[in-house]
Amino acid sequence: MTVDAPHLLIVDGLLLLDVGPEEFRSMHDVALLAWGLPDTTNIALYHPHLFCLPLPSPVTHATLKARADALIAISHVSRIEKSRRDVLAKEEAAERLRAARALEVRDAQFRQMHERLEMALLAGNVGSFVWELASDLVYGDPNLARIFGLPSNDANGVPAPIFFAAIHSEDQERNTAEREALLKNSDDHFISDFRVGTGAKTCWLSLRGRLHRNVNGEVDRVLGVVTDLTERVAAERALRQSEAQLRQLANTIPNLVWMADSEGWIHWYNDRWYTYTGTTPAEMEGWGWQSVHDPDVLPAVLEKWQASIATGQPFEMTFPLRGADGIFRPFLTLVAPLRDSEGHVVQWFGTNTDVSPLKQAEEQLREADRRKDEFLAMLAHELRNPLAPIRTAAELLRRLDSTDRRISNA
Repeated sequence: MTVDAPHLLIVDGLLLLDVGPEEFRSMHDVALLAWGLPDTTNIALYHPHLFCLPLPSPVTHATLKARADALIAISHVSRIEKSRRDVLAKEEAAERLRAARALEVRDAQFRQMHERLEMALLAGNVGSFVWELASDLVYGDPNLARIFGLPSNDANGVPAPIFFAAIHSEDQERNTAEREALLKNSDDHFISDFRVGTGAKTCWLSLRGRLHRNVNGEVDRVLGVVTDLTERVAAERALRQSEAQLRQLANTIPNLVWMADSEGWIHWYNDRWYTYTGTTPAEMEGWGWQSVHDPDVLPAVLEKWQASIATGQPFEMTFPLRGADGIFRPFLTLVAPLRDSEGHVVQWFGTNTDVSPLKQAEEQLREADRRKDEFLAMLAHELRNPLAPIRTAAELLRRLDSTDRRISNA
């Protein structure tokens, strides 16, 4: 720092006049320390160039104090300022470090979330996309490329016509009409199901998306996800085939067969049911079966059936059912619950077996037993009195001989 004369130096309230640069430096560097002044010594330098008006001469201590606002603190003050700047610099550096570390943490969290999302999409056979209408380009993730049978890099900015060309030929016309209607529709959400690929590589997809509109309310892009439903469709198809086979089998057996949901609502009967009862599916759906029951027995049937529905226990009961000829015949009814993997009843499977021939056989057997009992009773009686027939015959012969003599005498 350059110090020009005249200079005034105040050291602990002592006014020093006419201190030149060398003297100032000497006092600053040597004399002050030699005097043993502490670092907190208040040192102030007065420089006349900082005043707008010249100082009166001679300069007195009172004059200097009157212009105290022109004193410039140095030495200890400058060291404090330097320390303050060092502290601020360190704090700024620490703050930048904390901000950088926080940014790294957020970046790591974002990467983890992105990885988890990709894993979830992959596990769910789901691909995401954005269709930019202005450029007519489709931007998709690797899952979308895999589902559509495209190289992973080709899904990131593929022209829309190429993207939609992967749709199955039988679904092209319908899908095109849906896209055209979509862009004109006021509803921003949509669902579309279609196939991609051909032959054994055909995939069943479900697209769910949302329209994005700009500030003018115009659709500028379409965002959505595509879910691969191939496995589910295959499972549903296998289930339908299994149900068809079951129904075909149920129509070949002599029993009346039906199926109900978990609440007891009957939704299917085999053909033999309709043949025997002479009813229609519309008449029998749900709880319509009550119309072919004996009114006297129906309350007991309902009570037992509703108890099975409530407890999930199998049902077994014999009750009469009216045939198309109006005759009530006894049927042995067995109903078993079908349960899911968690043990919940999802359906009931019931059969009605005509036991009237068995009842007739039982009646015939009872009649045979009755006759057998009568015969055995008679036989036992005869065995207990073996001479009774002889005496009876002798008595009859005597009566006959007496009658003959009377006739001769007459």
